[in-house]
This record gives sequence, structure tokens and C-alpha cells, in this order.
Amino acid sequence: MNQSARRRLWPKLLALTLFLGTVALGLVVWNFWDYLRTPGPTRGAQAIRVHIPAGSSLHQIIEILAANGVISQPDKFRYLVEWKGLSTRIQAGEFEFEPGMRPEEILAKLVAGQPVLHALTVPEGYHLVQIAGVLDQTGIWSGEQFLTLARDPAFAASLGIPYSTLEGYLFPDTYKFPRSTPETEIIRAMFHRMEKEFPTEEAMRGLGLSRHQVLTLASIVEKETGRSEERPLIASVFLNRLSRGMRLDSDPTVIYGLNHFNGNLTRQDLETWTPYNTYRIAGLPPGPIASPGHDAIQAVLHAPATNYLFFVSRGDGSHEFTQSYREHQQAVDRYQRRASR
Repeated sequence: MNQSARRRLWPKLLALTLFLGTVALGLVVWNFWDYLRTPGPTRGAQAIRVHIPAGSSLHQIIEILAANGVISQPDKFRYLVEWKGLSTRIQAGEFEFEPGMRPEEILAKLVAGQPVLHALTVPEGYHLVQIAGVLDQTGIWSGEQFLTLARDPAFAASLGIPYSTLEGYLFPDTYKFPRSTPETEIIRAMFHRMEKEFPTEEAMRGLGLSRHQVLTLASIVEKETGRSEERPLIASVFLNRLSRGMRLDSDPTVIYGLNHFNGNLTRQDLETWTPYNTYRIAGLPPGPIASPGHDAIQAVLHAPATNYLFFVSRGDGSHEFTQSYREHQQAVDRYQRRASR
């Protein structure tokens, strides 16, 4: 081939090379664009939960996602992350990926830090040991660690509570936390929820009780009945007894003070002195015996004016309220002694 022919051929070869390069680049771009639009490999399957440990590298994160079937083309997902400049912004935690999520949706969820939330339900009237059991049942958090913190005077003081435990100061409710939430933050969330629930000092002024005393009485009211409509009346009984200098004579306080309770409250139990035995001590016990809920707290704060000084169980979950000891004994004969025959 002479020099003139070669000069004519070079432009054609260059044009062909550029054309092929453009086609190849177009195929790569199209392939990557198609990858971005294609639903993930979880289509038709159940949601997949994946845990990304703190400190994981991008390589490790991609390996975890691929191994769990969240992504199917690790190299392309890596390119997506690097192309968007998000390689250092993926969050740690437990994530749930729905079937058919596209790569960009998966990445957005990881970057936004939207971890799975686990429900923690604390029933009204639970004391600290029972709440610890709820944490243990989740299989995520430690009831023992919870109890250690909740019974630590220094930790209580850090929350502004000058008592030896946080009994009664953790609001019973349903909470949702990521798996990585430490027990300290769970306690803080429950405590701050109680802070929001509780009224101002001005609202308590008419009762002549401190916040600690209101919580203590509310916890007793909570344990005395499961019927919301009865709680204001029970609160009125205890407030009337306190104002007259009468002992509260509350069975739940006795039970709380026992080291071991087999479900059968005996005369010996009632006669055994503990700081919580309101058959033996005057006034309120030293602190709450459980976590009171909204209704119990409001029952104490807004107890109706009554002359009731006694109540006795009817055996069906409700109570008979009376004003005098004679009426009370008649009610006991009617409901409890008759039932024991």
C-alpha cells in the first residue's frame, strides 16, 4: 500500500475506532442504566434482614449484601456507590429490604440509616424485674444490664432522681428501637416519656404531695385494680386515709416488700415488717412499687372528693367501696368470707 493510500485509510480507521468505542461505551452505559432500573433478586421473596456491623468497609458491606441475596451484581453496585460518592456514608445497623428493590433504593436506604425498629412493650403495673424480663424475651437486650442500671443510684442521679432506683419512673408503653440501641438509651427514653406524662409542680400543689409521692401512690392504685373506672375511687380512699393518719393497708405494697412471694398472701406476710408493708408502717412506702400508667397517675391527681375509707374485692375484678369500718366488715362478709365457704 503506497503512502497516498495509507493517508486515505487512516481517517477511515480512526472513524471506525471512534464509532466502535462509542458503541462500546453506549453498551456499557445502557447496561449500567438497565442495572439501575432492574428490581433486585428478592423479587417474589420475603423481606430480607441484613446486619451491617459498625466499621465495615465498602468491600465487606457489598459482600454481606450479596451473600444475603440483596444484590446480584456486586461489581456494578460498587460502581454505583463510588459513582455517587457515597462509599463512606453507608450507615451501620440492621436493615430490612423489601422484594424487588432497585439498587438505588437499596443504597438510599443504607445511606439514610433507616434500620429495622424492634417493638418493646412494657405493660402498665410492671416493676423493674418484670421489665427486665420483657427485655430478655426480645433476645436483643439484656435484662440483667437493664436492672444493674435501673438500680444504680449514680445513674438515677444522672437523670435528676435522688433515689436508689428508677422504680416507678419508667413509663409503661410500646417503644421501638434499633437493635443497636444500648440499655442506657432504652431507660432514658422510658424516663423522658414519664417526664412528658407527668404534670407540673403547680398541678400537684393542691394534693400536698411531691412528685415522688404521687408516683408512689399512683403505682399502688395501678396494682390495686385493673379497672380504669375504679382507679379514681381507689385513689380517693388512699388520699382520705392519708389525710386522717390511717395506714393504707394495701396488699400490693406488702407483696412488693417480700423477698419471695408464692402467690398466696398470708397473715404472717401481713405481720412481717418491711419498709413497704403498709399494714405496719404509717403513710406511703419509701417509693413506687411499679410503673404506673396514664390513668393511674391521673386518678391520683384528679381523685374525686368522697368519704370512702375502705374497699374490698367482689371477686369479679370490681370493688365495693364503703365509708365506715362496720360497712367494710359487712362487705368482707358478703364477698370474701362467703366465697371461702
